[in-house]
Amino acid sequence: MLPIENTSSGSINEVFDLLQHTTLHIVGEITQPIEHCLVATKEIRLENIKTLYSHPQPHQQCSEFLSRLKGVTLESCASTADAMQKVQELNRDDVAAIGHAASGKLYGLQSIQQHCQSNREPHSLYYCGEKASGSVGSDPSEDNFHHGNLTRGWLTG
Repeated sequence: MLPIENTSSGSINEVFDLLQHTTLHIVGEITQPIEHCLVATKEIRLENIKTLYSHPQPHQQCSEFLSRLKGVTLESCASTADAMQKVQELNRDDVAAIGHAASGKLYGLQSIQQHCQSNREPHSLYYCGEKASGSVGSDPSEDNFHHGNLTRGWLTG
């Protein structure tokens, strides 16, 4: 699956840049709600957060909420999973990550603030792709696909 656009920040331009080097076919699309929250290793007060990790997209999608946090440094990661892993490894009470609560649980993190996204009903559009032979590969990082005159591709992370 490849994120193409969302209702908070529009087209995901970085994805379109990656799409120029691919060879898979688009076989479907899906729209998913965006449900961002802050996760940390333990229950902490928002005013104690000094560093907040996430992918740039959630930073954009949560801009209104983030503007109310004073003195917080935003650190970008390759993915929300990388951000959560960083928080888990640091294991400090002054760091948190933005992402989905269920993903946070995979890293032993707990939600400390729900519904951080600026848009109250945000959604993301994803394209689904498969190899030209008709079988979806087991390693999406190696797969590519085409759709009409636009080239599309998988993202990992």
